[in-house]
Amino acid sequence: MTESNVVVHPEPTWRDRSDFIISADLSEKGRSEQLWARQLADYRFEVCRIPFFMYDVALGDIVETDESYDMTKVIKSSVHSVFRVWFGNSGYPRQDIADTANMRRGDRMVCCEPLSCRCCGC
Repeated sequence: MTESNVVVHPEPTWRDRSDFIISADLSEKGRSEQLWARQLADYRFEVCRIPFFMYDVALGDIVETDESYDMTKVIKSSVHSVFRVWFGNSGYPRQDIADTANMRRGDRMVCCEPLSCRCCGC
């Protein structure tokens, strides 16, 4: 089985706002992250999904793309931030950590199968 080079998120945080999917290159050559967005102008979008791997991009940011709808820059930052947490060699199984976080936050964490993430059972 071939591993995908595109990180895909099936459930956008702001599904009701999103009407477009754009792409953003990751620092790892040949990899990109799919971002759900709301189109504001031909090549201007509001990010409607919390990025998992992109740096310096957050939910609600206004971004610009090129003609291929690949993100080129952030035009305006939103009030939101993205924090990444790594549990490393935790004594707790990752599924238990994800279940606890989901119960406390009341939302669903969606992970990316191509990256073999085990935090949410994907």
